[in-house]
Amino acid sequence: MQVVVYARKSEEDKNKQVQSIDGQLEIVLPLVTHNGDTLIHEPFRDEKSAKKAGKRPGFRELMKFIHQHKVKRLYCWRSNRLARNATEGGIIQDMVGDGTLEIVTPSYTYGPKDTSTLGNEFVYNKKWIMDHIEDVTRGMNQKVAKGDSPAIAGVGYMNTPGLPRGEKKIIDDPERLPLVKKAWELMLTGKFKVDEVLDKATAMGLTNRKGKPMTRTSFFYMFHNPLYTGYFRSVNNSVRMCMEIK
Repeated sequence: MQVVVYARKSEEDKNKQVQSIDGQLEIVLPLVTHNGDTLIHEPFRDEKSAKKAGKRPGFRELMKFIHQHKVKRLYCWRSNRLARNATEGGIIQDMVGDGTLEIVTPSYTYGPKDTSTLGNEFVYNKKWIMDHIEDVTRGMNQKVAKGDSPAIAGVGYMNTPGLPRGEKKIIDDPERLPLVKKAWELMLTGKFKVDEVLDKATAMGLTNRKGKPMTRTSFFYMFHNPLYTGYFRSVNNSVRMCMEIK
């Protein structure tokens, strides 16, 4: 049978249990071969969230291709890769329900008798997102109430290692903070452009947390980040003093 494959990984999927796009394809593509099917288009991919309809170019191309070529079988890693909103989930559910499309995953194959199951999974996926957003926002607000920045520490600082998420604080990065201070001192003289300061800071050995030279974009952002003045923007975009940055 002629088939297509879809894989998606969005930036919101921070959970390590969510496979990367390449990781999904490493599992799904051998399944296509094992089942004796023929892939008639390169895998459709998206790196966008599926919580709102119409935001994924790869998904739009996938649906267009399925209709144009009357594809009967679609492979993906899990059903939640296909939809996390009622509109697009409903489209897929209807196609599966009337028998025009079969969804194949490594753990289950969805046919007409599984319409309700598939619909329930799409609903659960949407609820999971809403609950996740609520939990994250609550945790960030709790940190703000304590005077702690909910953001990732900027270069020159670090989030305390070994503490659970939500309890981490911002502390000095002894390796990079002296170099960041020198970069700020050069910038504040008014004698150098940002690119010139970046060159000097790189020559002194300043790197990002991954040990690589800072990019021009991240270096520009450093001079616009209120964290270096002892303040931070909270969840509602108001400016608060950060108790950990002196």
